[in-house]
Amino acid sequence: MRVFTCKKGHDHMLLDICKEHRKRYGWLIRQKRIALGYTQKELVETLGHAVSLRSYIALENGKALQDMDIYDQLFALLDLQYNYACNPDPLLTPFLQKLFESWNAYEEEACCSCIRELLQLLSPYRQYSWESVVLKSLSILLDALKKDRLLKSEEYDWLMQFHSVLPRELESVYASILYHYQYTLPHDRNQLRNLLTIFPMLSHPDSVKNCITYALHQTNLEHNDLPAWRQLQKFRKQEEHSGNWTALFDLYHWLCLISARIHVPAFEDLHRMCEKLLQEHTIKAERRITYYFNLSGVYHNQKEYEKEEYYLCLFLKNHTRQLLPFMFWYIHNQRLQGKGIEKVLAQSYDMRDCSERLQTLWGFYELLPHADAQTSQKYLMKRCLPLMSELAVEFQIVFLHELQLLIPKTRNYKDLHLYMKQLRL
Repeated sequence: MRVFTCKKGHDHMLLDICKEHRKRYGWLIRQKRIALGYTQKELVETLGHAVSLRSYIALENGKALQDMDIYDQLFALLDLQYNYACNPDPLLTPFLQKLFESWNAYEEEACCSCIRELLQLLSPYRQYSWESVVLKSLSILLDALKKDRLLKSEEYDWLMQFHSVLPRELESVYASILYHYQYTLPHDRNQLRNLLTIFPMLSHPDSVKNCITYALHQTNLEHNDLPAWRQLQKFRKQEEHSGNWTALFDLYHWLCLISARIHVPAFEDLHRMCEKLLQEHTIKAERRITYYFNLSGVYHNQKEYEKEEYYLCLFLKNHTRQLLPFMFWYIHNQRLQGKGIEKVLAQSYDMRDCSERLQTLWGFYELLPHADAQTSQKYLMKRCLPLMSELAVEFQIVFLHELQLLIPKTRNYKDLHLYMKQLRL
């Protein structure tokens, strides 16, 4: 096992804490204070006003205070353990850099190897507060990569609490992972925008994954296709001769979708390039099925519902979990083709990580075969519509179509006006 070889400090506790570590521990102090139920004012009072409330708030917000004694008092009060004897950063840095590079090269085995090295380096120091946070984050990442899975909801929540104290390289890796979780499951529009603020993807210009995430946000949620197109084209030129077929497939894939959206002739060529890469190289199943799903969206927008169904079926056939959000598009496709939905509804779906909003929307489809048009429309307007503004516009369009299918039977055209007005469609 690798262990740190560090210069031992003396036994006196008041040793220097470098500026970067003071910033790092400011956030840990904040989290521990919240966990123990202190307000900021109460904590300052407990310290006997050794620090002003204003300075303490600044400390929690990442400002490094000069008075080391304050940190020592806070560590003692909050039971935080600081590694006075050893600064682990210089030893961790080369492995973190390698992890970051492997991540962006889509080399997951190399990522796992780096993570195991880092776990070995840090494990003798798990009693220290910062080191224990990094250890937990590495363990989460390793498990997710090995099992090729999304984050669990509790992992997502924990990482959102502690991401800011992680080394920059590790935080950058988690940026796209956290975004992917939020986009795939809760799909909260405001939270997705917030993630782009928290993790400024373009501050990592050497991260192809983060820049793809940024581009996807621009095109999928902001419907701002031109900057997304330019961003992806820039990285396409960089990756075409890299031999990184997975990254290249991702870039072709998303450029293909945007080209269909902005109606440029490149769609067919990009589509062929994607198919060629799928045939000639090993592209992981997750990417392959995401490609199928997104192509179905292209054909949906072109009102070619049979082609949409073909790619949706390829997607669902290859997907290991019947995730509820994806079923909205399939069941909607069936409705647009005038097909029954009872067989679809009879299947079991994994709702554990789905937000209550999405489950409420799904309730509409569960109701539909058993209720008259009036009852179904009432559920859509009273239960679904209030949730729509917080969801991606694609969901809004699905239920707009559903409303349009119901209105010829109900003759209640006012609801259509209200729906369009409320969502500004």
